[in-house]
Amino acid sequence: MELITPPADDCIINGITRRSIIDMKDKIEKKFNLKVVEREISIHEVINSSKEGRLFEVFTGATHCSLLPVNRIVYQDTTMEMQHGNVCKELDKMIYDIMRGPLISDKWVTPFE
Repeated sequence: MELITPPADDCIINGITRRSIIDMKDKIEKKFNLKVVEREISIHEVINSSKEGRLFEVFTGATHCSLLPVNRIVYQDTTMEMQHGNVCKELDKMIYDIMRGPLISDKWVTPFE
């Protein structure tokens, strides 16, 4: 299975949350058995994955807030009700633990003297 993020561009900001998930790809693969992949993904791939039962969870994130699960995706005449799995919640906890402990990382801490 894959955790897919589109490449950073004019619509997808290469923010700290997105970069952190990409940086944690080895931990994510070990914990969730998910390969973190940065590639284009179309709405048609999302719809087909949902119809085939291969779409398990969709979430969004931003630098100023926690990761948030997506409840519903609507595109033209197609509506997909999303399941809430534990990946979003657990990834959010992993990021929080890196920022504020117990797993504080040097990437997140800038000493002031």
